[in-house]
Amino acid sequence: MIRVAAILMLYLFAASPVIARDLYVAPIGAPTHVDPDGSDARPYPSLADAFRMTTVNGGDRLLMREGSYGPLVLGGLDYDRPVIFQPVPGEIARVDYIAVKNSRNLTIRDLHVIPDQPTGQRVLVQTDSVSSDISFEGLHVQSRPDLEYRAWRFADWTGPMAVGGVRLNGPRNRLLDSRIIGMTTGITSTGVGAQVIGNYLSGFSADGLRGLGDETTFVGNRIEDCIKIDGNHDDGFQAWAPRGDQAGATLSGLVLEQNSFIEWTGPPNHPLRCVLQGIGMFDGPYQDIRIRNNLVAVSAYHGITVSGAQGLEIVGNTVVLIDAGISAGHPWIMIGNGKEGTPARNVTLVNNVAMRFSDRSGAITTPIAAENATVVDLVSAFADPLQLDYRPRRGGPLIDAARTLPGWDQDINAGARPLGPAPDLGAYEVQ
Repeated sequence: MIRVAAILMLYLFAASPVIARDLYVAPIGAPTHVDPDGSDARPYPSLADAFRMTTVNGGDRLLMREGSYGPLVLGGLDYDRPVIFQPVPGEIARVDYIAVKNSRNLTIRDLHVIPDQPTGQRVLVQTDSVSSDISFEGLHVQSRPDLEYRAWRFADWTGPMAVGGVRLNGPRNRLLDSRIIGMTTGITSTGVGAQVIGNYLSGFSADGLRGLGDETTFVGNRIEDCIKIDGNHDDGFQAWAPRGDQAGATLSGLVLEQNSFIEWTGPPNHPLRCVLQGIGMFDGPYQDIRIRNNLVAVSAYHGITVSGAQGLEIVGNTVVLIDAGISAGHPWIMIGNGKEGTPARNVTLVNNVAMRFSDRSGAITTPIAAENATVVDLVSAFADPLQLDYRPRRGGPLIDAARTLPGWDQDINAGARPLGPAPDLGAYEVQ
């Protein structure tokens, strides 16, 4: 029995996971120790030294002391559990950019990504196409130290420090609860199963979001302040089906839910203010697309436009003309066939509010006016549109006017629906 017990104890010890450790790392220029061991008192001189001097295991945390670390380039790291890179709690760790290559299961959390000079990078935070299960959480990303992007000149937006924010190229990568400020394109995902959730993008000169990978989720993001520097038709969100060698393939499984796309929040006469399109999905074909509970406040014609979708749900969105009390007939919600003639089929268009609706596909079989609301006078319909408050005005025509749908039980703020006898039309539910 003693031998059996000993064998069992050995088996349990061998099968138990390695206990996760906190490994401390010093920034550039910090005093070094003769015998660093990764402890709080004797941190490793750099992240490279940490990986050179010890075996980093899944579950370990690399705690970065306050200071600057230069570029953060991580390559060839593959773990069964996430290895976490983060500042020491309460401290600020700054890097010039982040590049993840050929790696799996890394979490990079709460870093400031702010270069103080050109880096040669086109994007400040990115993964390559073979890196998977990489999670960026709580990052603060700026293209330059000067935060006041509304004071930047044209040359600042087009010069060597004009860069993109985040690009997720591999499968199942994530960007969560991060701030992205003063970019060309804000956030792009190309990998399958990406998640872009709870982020704030302010100041961008191309597209805010781009979703180019299957099964990608964009939820709870706020996109605002578009800058005009060239002839690009700037979009709050843009997607297109595969091109080149994969031309004709379908982009499928996109989810856009509880996002806000606001063209401009600053002085209305700013010389670089753009005319923003909202959600643009022009070059299909698409399959199984869900667009729910989004706010689109823009001045371009296209509020939400989807072409060539097979299985499309557009439910409970608010699409309004920004800076205006009376509609000029746009922005609209539009359904169309694909550029190559792919017909739109199996489309649900219900409980939306917009300045106009258009079905150029013939895919909608129920009367649009009976299922949605066309708003002409924003002041009578919304709480305070001149202050960008697009909640339904209490006692107005949008209150309790929507159709109850299975699974449509939250609004743009994740509040419960309905709060009255029936849901409110559009993205917001009010008491």
